[in-house]
Amino acid sequence: MKLLDAFRRFDDKLLRSRPVLWVLGVHIYIPLVVVISIILTLIGATYSLSPLPRWSDYRDFYASTNLIMVLPTITLAILFIIRQVKFNSKRIHTSLPYTYSFRTFLYYIAVFAFITAMPMAANVGAFLRAELELNDETYSQDREILDNGYAHMYRLKNAVDNGEVYEYDYDRYNDPRRYTMYKYNLTRDSIIFFRSSMSSYYGNGQLDTISLEQARQEIRDFRAIAIKYGARFEHKSEDEIIRTNCFAPKVYLRNSKDDHVAYNHIGFNDDFQRAINYNEHYEVYNGPFFVGDIYFWKYYLLIALGIAVLLIVLCSVRIAHFGWAMLISALQPTVFGILFALLEFALPNFHNDEETFILILLILFTSLAIFVAFFSNFKSTFRKAYAISLHIYVPFIVPMFMALIRDLRDCCSRRYAEVHCECVELLTNEAFREVVVIASVASALLATWVFGRFYRKIYINPQSR
Repeated sequence: MKLLDAFRRFDDKLLRSRPVLWVLGVHIYIPLVVVISIILTLIGATYSLSPLPRWSDYRDFYASTNLIMVLPTITLAILFIIRQVKFNSKRIHTSLPYTYSFRTFLYYIAVFAFITAMPMAANVGAFLRAELELNDETYSQDREILDNGYAHMYRLKNAVDNGEVYEYDYDRYNDPRRYTMYKYNLTRDSIIFFRSSMSSYYGNGQLDTISLEQARQEIRDFRAIAIKYGARFEHKSEDEIIRTNCFAPKVYLRNSKDDHVAYNHIGFNDDFQRAINYNEHYEVYNGPFFVGDIYFWKYYLLIALGIAVLLIVLCSVRIAHFGWAMLISALQPTVFGILFALLEFALPNFHNDEETFILILLILFTSLAIFVAFFSNFKSTFRKAYAISLHIYVPFIVPMFMALIRDLRDCCSRRYAEVHCECVELLTNEAFREVVVIASVASALLATWVFGRFYRKIYINPQSR
């Protein structure tokens, strides 16, 4: 109760001294999101990595945590939106939100970024713990040694339709039986075998011939490293292992009850496979659900930007005008799609100039929206709704124009091989995607800054009504 009373006193004091911050709920939502995120991060960090868990179990735990947090996250976002609409709409003719429009927009981006990312906090905790306990560089070095020696330690049999076993032909590289090959050469001073990878038995590997001494060394190196990952070995010499491998049956009758294992010298193989599997997934994905990958966050946080744009518009205009704008925003792409489909059916060579027609339609629809919003004599409500829809469209229109213009100027494509223009690749596809994302974000920020002043003019100035 004392804590609640203290919060009420602070809430009242903030309302009197900093009404803008009070309306934005800085004292409510930021502490709440921070506390929840810290709790989830600690929960994620408590998942034991000793011994390393099965990756599927590890993944399912955090998938369940993310799923559980979906409803609280949506609820918190809705409560925040309701508060902003409630108080800003009551102050539509005063300093809120127009005086602080752009700063409020940046605040919305920050809040929605934290709210939408909140379910991932447990994954972040797991990632931080794994970063402290695992070493990617060490595993990469160990993995190379383990891959070199794996074929000496473990092998699956090959299925046959009858009991006949054929002699292997070393030169027949397309023979599927080569996957199980492990035998002495004619002089018995080397072995011929198929090198297999730990992660994909049939996907990676090749036939190889090495000396017995090299084979012994690979087995010694494998055992020395594999112990770190949970493997246990019987007291067998390297020559015993090689001899067992060469004479072990390497085929089984299809649909038989055979265990399909030609030889297995790795004790506690499940523990070893589980540890390797975990490290493989962690190395490829850079942590659970990509939370350590900046590429993931770059696109994930675009969600926060999109919601923030809609909310700042909703808080800056009248509800009726916003409703009409959303209707226009939905209808224009629909009409665009209908016209595009009609052109596709009406024009026989439409596919050859598809990008050109899309660009023309996009220019026409954008020009129409600009004309109706700023230069027409239509009803005031209709013009304002079109202006609002333009604000919403801008972050989408700019990337679309960039993509279409680049596609039309693509002289490096075989599609435009007959066009007499020089192939100059200024940006790779990856670099172009980066530029498009930056342009989309920049256009959203610029549009919000410009339209914030436009909204202030048409809603504060009585002559513009």
